[in-house]
Amino acid sequence: MIIRKHLLIPLFLLCFAFVNSQPYAVEKAVFSLTPEEKAWLVEHPDISVGIQDAWAPMNFVDATGTPNGVEVDYLKALNQRLGGVLTIQAGPFKENYSRVKNKNPDALMDITPKKEREPFFNFTKAYLTIPHVIVGRKDGLYFDSEKDLANKTIALERGFYNVTYFRKGYPDITIKEYGSTSEALDAVSRGEADAYAGNRAVVTYLIEKELLANLTVQVRMMNPPVVLTIGVRKDWPILAGILDRALASITHEETRRIHRKWLEVFENAKAVIVLTSEEKAWLGAHPVIRLGFHLDSSTKRRGLRLASMEERARLIIGRGKCHAQN
Repeated sequence: MIIRKHLLIPLFLLCFAFVNSQPYAVEKAVFSLTPEEKAWLVEHPDISVGIQDAWAPMNFVDATGTPNGVEVDYLKALNQRLGGVLTIQAGPFKENYSRVKNKNPDALMDITPKKEREPFFNFTKAYLTIPHVIVGRKDGLYFDSEKDLANKTIALERGFYNVTYFRKGYPDITIKEYGSTSEALDAVSRGEADAYAGNRAVVTYLIEKELLANLTVQVRMMNPPVVLTIGVRKDWPILAGILDRALASITHEETRRIHRKWLEVFENAKAVIVLTSEEKAWLGAHPVIRLGFHLDSSTKRRGLRLASMEERARLIIGRGKCHAQN
């Protein structure tokens, strides 16, 4: 059985999501360190940076246990300038956030500056600015803004700032917290929650990669696009300054190369299975294939699961119709 891949959605969807908030000069930027900074780096040859382990395509740990993603590639670019002193520690955002307060790891990727975080972090300038969106089911209600979620249930990632945002600004919305973006989106797909709110780049990637065919991005949230920075432990302001200048020296072409790489990964995230002649003949001789799977007692959730199974059948054999039997 041969697996080939094809274009999923127009390129602009993620390209726009990855627009950097900082303008870049066309010419190559020059990066240099002061004698004090060079001496400091010599004294600190192993600087740990926390990334999320399940936030593709921004950062994640792949099937081989290797850290990967857009921001991992940014770290590689920084390491080229800093002599490889940055090492990666992957884990849940909430866990890494708490650990930076205890100075292990020493810094944290994809953190948004907030007043309440200032006692614990020095923030670099933003390296990415990405809008947040509301995701709902195709057969469900349409939410035109956060206000439309009143008396509804929203699925959010545990430890993410959106939990605070909705809890403070929209107390009439019920919040269910999950361990990852993937789990939160799955909860909406299964009907456990009415909507999800979060990073557009991550959402579009996961909806396609995980075949969440009954979900759709509905609207951009009313709050401003989220800026992503590196948060550095409070007692190391010199490191924040070093990282700031190293980020500023990343050229426009380097940035485009990183983004282009992950756009290509996104385009190829969904596979089309091409069957052999023998396999096609077998399917022709077996027009009805019975699959056993667990169905929830809720009629609504039964419908969602049947739709999901049919989508997978269409992907594999080009057709799909499921009938529930008790």
